[in-house]
Amino acid sequence: MKKILFAFVMMNSTLSWGQDRVNRIKHTFSSSGETIAATTGWAFNNEAGEWVGYQNLISSDQYKNYPSLKGSRYHKSKCSRNTFESLTFKKLVYSDTTYYVLVVDAVEGSYKYPSIQEDWEDYNTIRGYVFTEAEFKKIKNHQNGKIYFSAGGSRYDYSQGDELLINKIISTFQNRGYLFESGYQMKVTKTDDGKNVRFLLPQRESTYSPVDFKNNYFEMEVEKFNALLNVDLKLDVTKSNIESSPIVSNSTVIKMEEIIHDFGNIAEGKVYSHEFKFTNSGTSPLIIENLTARCSCITPKWSKDPIAPGQTSSVIIDYDTKGRPGFFSKGITLFSNGGLVQLEVKGSVTK
Repeated sequence: MKKILFAFVMMNSTLSWGQDRVNRIKHTFSSSGETIAATTGWAFNNEAGEWVGYQNLISSDQYKNYPSLKGSRYHKSKCSRNTFESLTFKKLVYSDTTYYVLVVDAVEGSYKYPSIQEDWEDYNTIRGYVFTEAEFKKIKNHQNGKIYFSAGGSRYDYSQGDELLINKIISTFQNRGYLFESGYQMKVTKTDDGKNVRFLLPQRESTYSPVDFKNNYFEMEVEKFNALLNVDLKLDVTKSNIESSPIVSNSTVIKMEEIIHDFGNIAEGKVYSHEFKFTNSGTSPLIIENLTARCSCITPKWSKDPIAPGQTSSVIIDYDTKGRPGFFSKGITLFSNGGLVQLEVKGSVTK
């Protein structure tokens, strides 16, 4: 009897150990709204008694003594909670449930030597705020003079493209069984004349300013805000399928020759450049709108001239190795009317 029991246990153990490796199903954003790259942020300066407006930035500081700092990356990085480079809403379907993710490309900053607060560095970071379908509808149903909160949003930071963001969201579902533990909220209202929408980026409830938008808010035209929320307007593209197919937006197509470049071993103190080539394989002119990087060590260069169908062009990425020994991996986001592409440069710097 013992021999039979032992054989049964061994057989079941062998079956368990011999199971095939099964990967989790890949999820992608199914669609997205328009990408908003410019709107005005307003804040009231109590000392001067006047409103101060900056593009994509809420700040009451007028920088009267240092005019060159007004609206600069340094200025934005000091106000990172209230600034952005671009905004996009994207749709994610998981387990037959629809969620909406506000993707915020923003400028943040930190000290290279925080203990002595020296060498402030600014860099781009991309944040994703997730909302249920019910809460997303609250944002869409903005009315004159009535403030809507979309409650329960969770924040996820990522730098290497949509795939990592989605993986974090799916892992939260699978490991915890719930999503909204961090309490981020977005506040929205329509102006009394019905022409504009005022809003604040998602923040924790404890950090909210008064609900009457008395001191600060972003403001944009109703039509522009509605385009941001129209997530069924076009298909979205993630990094996972950039590698195997071109990016398509209506009749504009950007096809990259590569999205990752390895400099290999390079010497400290020099600036190294790489050219990322691409082709407009669509039927309409392609325009590169912006390139942003997480690190001030990256300097992107590109032409703002339209690229005709069939024409090949490129963007150049300069990496400054001064004071940066060791391995590096830096992400760069390319924005165009054909969608966005996540680029990456990496390597190892030796002294």
